[in-house]
Amino acid sequence: MVNNRCKQCIMPTEYPGIIFNSEGVCSYCTQSNSNTEKNNTDLLGKDKLIEFIRSAEKTREFDCVVPLSGGKDSTYVLYYAVKELGLKPLAVTYDSGFLTQIAMENVHNACDALNVPCVIEEADKNIQDRLLRESLGISETLGSFVRTCLNCSTLIQAIPIKVAKQRQIPFVLWGDSARESVRLVKMRSRLKTAKYEDVRSNTLITSVIEKVSKLREVNMTPCKFICIFPRLVRYRLLSFYQLLSLGVPLKNAIFPNIGFAFPKKGPQVIHFFDYVDWDPVGGTVVLARELGWKHPPNRKSRFDCCLYCFADHAVLQADGISADGVIACNLIREGLLSREEALQAEQLRERTVVEECERIISELSLDDFVLPALRNGRQSHDG
Repeated sequence: MVNNRCKQCIMPTEYPGIIFNSEGVCSYCTQSNSNTEKNNTDLLGKDKLIEFIRSAEKTREFDCVVPLSGGKDSTYVLYYAVKELGLKPLAVTYDSGFLTQIAMENVHNACDALNVPCVIEEADKNIQDRLLRESLGISETLGSFVRTCLNCSTLIQAIPIKVAKQRQIPFVLWGDSARESVRLVKMRSRLKTAKYEDVRSNTLITSVIEKVSKLREVNMTPCKFICIFPRLVRYRLLSFYQLLSLGVPLKNAIFPNIGFAFPKKGPQVIHFFDYVDWDPVGGTVVLARELGWKHPPNRKSRFDCCLYCFADHAVLQADGISADGVIACNLIREGLLSREEALQAEQLRERTVVEECERIISELSLDDFVLPALRNGRQSHDG
């Protein structure tokens, strides 16, 4: 899509807020060279993690809940909990109705190999379909995919905590990672001092920055707002009902855009990657060998939801690089991925994301939906 990229990573010159020095290196790389986001000296360590978990009385059937999507990070957390920490975890999976087959197979294979029981909470398909249709209607008017993640970001956090409370399990072992946070990079294009804790806490300022950024991306006008308002109301009412029906606290159901706040009482949330590091590129070999973990060709991240291509399309359209590409840049800066590999994967993603969106739209029988144009002006139905 763009030819001018950072000489060190693959960030494009058109990325919002980016600056390039005289050598063609982007501001994200120059900042990373002097102050890395997270390295081994920042980690709290395995011993601290064990100490934390052992602080709870061993009187329960399970030591912790591990949210499991079938992706590499959550699968590694489950693997480490059993193999390295000797814990008895309960896996919890949220199936939005759009969980990919390969992700679900990974969930079952990992749980079977590790002898870990799994609770799978399924969304109401009728509500999800209605939410998606409203989202796509809004997206068509605005010319960019919006709200296509539905309520999943809130529910993926809320449901494991709900299960832990119900079963009186003291900890939730969370597998979020700064290096895979596209939101953090996005925030730093607007707020240079943003830290991962700002993303993790889902503060009001995080929400405001993201909303302002999205309004600029879609060039919101009064006319557009009037057109989408009925759909926004229907989407919001459906969203509120779904969140309440799945046990989300009232405050989070009313204000889902601010994000789900981890509880101060009840199960304690442990951010696993604050304690333990792993190689998300080479480490998947261990997962494949030990647990039968699989991934689609040329994709090791973000393949658990079939709607992800819509979000990736929106990021690519707005920023000139896919969400996968942003993550790859983080991995390049940490020496875990070569620039050549990342560039090859990004170019493939740019060529295939429209085709993937069209395939999903066809599978969902949404053939009347007009795919938003990419930044280069290409319309999907015009080839």
